[in-house]
Amino acid sequence: MNKEQLAEAIKQREEEIAHYQINIDNYTAMIALLPLWPDRLLPHRASEPVALIEQWPFDEIQLLSDLQFRDKLERTLLTERLEQRKSMFVLKALQQKMEAQ
Repeated sequence: MNKEQLAEAIKQREEEIAHYQINIDNYTAMIALLPLWPDRLLPHRASEPVALIEQWPFDEIQLLSDLQFRDKLERTLLTERLEQRKSMFVLKALQQKMEAQ
Protein backbone atom coordinates (compact mmCIF):
# COMPACT_ATOMS: atom_id res chain seq x y z
CA MET A 1 0.00 0.00 0.00
CA ASN A 2 1.22 3.46 -0.78
CA LYS A 3 0.80 6.43 1.59
CA GLU A 4 -2.38 7.64 -0.13
CA GLN A 5 -4.00 4.22 0.14
CA LEU A 6 -2.95 3.91 3.76
CA ALA A 7 -4.34 7.36 4.55
CA GLU A 8 -7.67 6.40 2.97
CA ALA A 9 -7.76 3.07 4.83
CA ILE A 10 -7.01 4.87 8.12
CA LYS A 11 -9.79 7.38 7.46
CA GLN A 12 -12.28 4.60 6.69
CA ARG A 13 -11.32 2.69 9.82
CA GLU A 14 -11.69 5.83 11.96
CA GLU A 15 -15.16 6.36 10.51
CA GLU A 16 -16.04 2.73 11.21
CA ILE A 17 -14.93 3.10 14.84
CA ALA A 18 -16.99 6.28 15.14
CA HIS A 19 -20.08 4.48 13.79
CA TYR A 20 -19.59 1.69 16.31
CA GLN A 21 -19.42 4.36 19.02
CA ILE A 22 -22.70 5.90 17.88
CA ASN A 23 -24.33 2.47 18.14
CA ILE A 24 -22.74 1.84 21.53
CA ASP A 25 -24.02 5.18 22.84
CA ASN A 26 -27.52 4.59 21.45
CA TYR A 27 -27.78 1.05 22.81
CA THR A 28 -26.52 2.18 26.21
CA ALA A 29 -29.13 4.95 26.34
CA MET A 30 -31.90 2.57 25.26
CA ILE A 31 -30.94 -0.01 27.87
CA ALA A 32 -31.13 2.69 30.55
CA LEU A 33 -34.74 3.35 29.53
CA LEU A 34 -35.82 -0.26 29.96
CA PRO A 35 -36.71 -1.94 33.26
CA LEU A 36 -34.64 -4.59 35.01
CA TRP A 37 -35.91 -8.15 35.29
CA PRO A 38 -38.19 -8.65 38.30
CA ASP A 39 -37.73 -12.02 40.01
CA ARG A 40 -41.29 -13.07 39.17
CA LEU A 41 -40.61 -12.97 35.43
CA LEU A 42 -37.18 -14.61 35.37
CA PRO A 43 -38.66 -18.10 34.83
CA HIS A 44 -40.32 -16.73 31.66
CA ARG A 45 -37.16 -15.22 30.16
CA ALA A 46 -37.35 -17.48 27.08
CA SER A 47 -41.13 -17.45 26.73
CA GLU A 48 -42.75 -16.10 23.61
CA PRO A 49 -44.92 -13.13 24.64
CA VAL A 50 -47.66 -14.04 22.14
CA ALA A 51 -47.90 -17.52 23.68
CA LEU A 52 -49.06 -15.89 26.92
CA ILE A 53 -51.86 -13.85 25.38
CA GLU A 54 -54.62 -15.94 26.97
CA GLN A 55 -52.87 -16.30 30.31
CA TRP A 56 -51.48 -12.87 31.17
CA PRO A 57 -52.78 -9.30 31.02
CA PHE A 58 -51.39 -7.12 28.27
CA ASP A 59 -49.26 -5.05 30.69
CA GLU A 60 -47.35 -8.15 31.81
CA ILE A 61 -46.88 -9.33 28.22
CA GLN A 62 -45.61 -5.90 27.24
CA LEU A 63 -43.21 -5.89 30.20
CA LEU A 64 -41.89 -9.32 29.22
CA SER A 65 -41.37 -8.08 25.67
CA ASP A 66 -39.52 -4.99 26.93
CA LEU A 67 -37.30 -7.12 29.14
CA GLN A 68 -36.47 -9.47 26.29
CA PHE A 69 -35.66 -6.45 24.13
CA ARG A 70 -33.32 -5.25 26.88
CA ASP A 71 -31.55 -8.63 26.81
CA LYS A 72 -31.21 -8.39 23.03
CA LEU A 73 -29.81 -4.87 23.28
CA GLU A 74 -27.29 -5.97 25.89
CA ARG A 75 -26.07 -8.76 23.60
CA THR A 76 -25.92 -6.37 20.66
CA LEU A 77 -24.06 -3.79 22.76
CA LEU A 78 -21.46 -6.40 23.65
CA THR A 79 -21.06 -7.34 19.99
CA GLU A 80 -20.62 -3.69 18.98
CA ARG A 81 -17.96 -3.17 21.63
CA LEU A 82 -16.06 -6.28 20.53
CA GLU A 83 -16.25 -5.34 16.85
CA GLN A 84 -15.14 -1.80 17.62
CA ARG A 85 -12.14 -3.19 19.47
CA LYS A 86 -11.18 -5.31 16.46
CA SER A 87 -11.41 -2.22 14.25
CA MET A 88 -9.16 -0.37 16.67
CA PHE A 89 -6.51 -3.06 16.26
CA VAL A 90 -6.70 -2.77 12.49
CA LEU A 91 -6.43 1.01 12.78
CA LYS A 92 -3.32 0.70 14.96
CA ALA A 93 -1.74 -1.68 12.43
CA LEU A 94 -2.49 0.74 9.59
CA GLN A 95 -1.07 3.65 11.56
CA GLN A 96 2.11 1.69 12.25
CA LYS A 97 2.46 0.94 8.55
CA MET A 98 2.03 4.65 7.82
CA GLU A 99 4.71 5.59 10.35
CA ALA A 100 7.09 3.02 8.87
CA GLN A 101 6.85 4.56 5.39
